[in-house]
This record gives sequence, structure tokens and C-alpha cells, in this order.
Amino acid sequence: MVVAEILTGIALVQKSVDFIKSNIGTVNDIKDIAKQIDGFFEGESQMNKQQFKGMGIKEQFGIESSASDFIDRKLLEEKRNELKQIINLRFGPTAWD
Repeated sequence: MVVAEILTGIALVQKSVDFIKSNIGTVNDIKDIAKQIDGFFEGESQMNKQQFKGMGIKEQFGIESSASDFIDRKLLEEKRNELKQIINLRFGPTAWD
């Protein structure tokens, strides 16, 4: 189901960010958290792939669907910015780039 896959993507993003936040002070190299960074991008990819897959026209353009998608996108953007700041503070100002 599309909603379940989007929720799985959201959960993967959240899990990755939480892990990095709680362990950033103990890692010596960015490669120590590379798997979690990959998890973040995999969750984002799942969300993007499933955004409109399997939905009819009515569901795609419904108010509830649009509002939920907008909120999910904003939360994803916030998590990406948070992760970028954490990594840049730990490994240097261009580490994320």
C-alpha cells in the first residue's frame, strides 16, 4: 500500500537522523555514520517514489492528500537541514556538500 510505504520512508528518515544525533559526538570519521546517511536518503527516495503511485486522480488532488504530502515534505526538509547542520558542525562546513 502506498501510505504504508511512505510511512516506512518517514520512519527510516527519522531513525537515521535520531541515530546520527545521538552518536555524532562519538564518531571519529564520517564513514562511521555513512550507513545512517544512506538510510536517510533511502527513506527520502521511498517517499518520493510512492508520492502519487497507486492513487487515482481524485486522491492525488484531494485536500487531505495535498495537506498530508505538504506536511511530510516540510518535515523531510527540516530533517535534511538538521542533519546537514549536525554533520557540518562535526566534520567541517563543507562536509555535507
